[in-house]
Amino acid sequence: MRTALSKIKNGLQRAGYLVKATALACVLGVIEMVQTQRGRRLLGALTLVALVGGLVIARPVRSVAPGEAAVRVNRLTGGVAILDEGWAFVLPAIHEFRRYPLHDQVYWPEHVVRANETGAF
Repeated sequence: MRTALSKIKNGLQRAGYLVKATALACVLGVIEMVQTQRGRRLLGALTLVALVGGLVIARPVRSVAPGEAAVRVNRLTGGVAILDEGWAFVLPAIHEFRRYPLHDQVYWPEHVVRANETGAF
């Protein structure tokens, strides 16, 4: 029992060393990259790609079409904003965004022709 426990502990220590070494290697790689003009350009391009990718995935700009209204609720403060047609800025994980149609919605039941039939309401 004791040997199995010590093997597990030893394996976790080795994994911890590997994680620390990987993190330090990444830091040293970034430092080396920043020291050259080409590295700074590459780092800037990677940062730009990451920002654009994050914006595409998060979709912070939403549109409200004509004939719709939207409600944006701030989850932190509980504030509510009613938005008309146009663009709306929505922060992921902070705002909740819902669209509602403003057009008339008419209910036409198919089974109701006269009020005395079975489908009458």
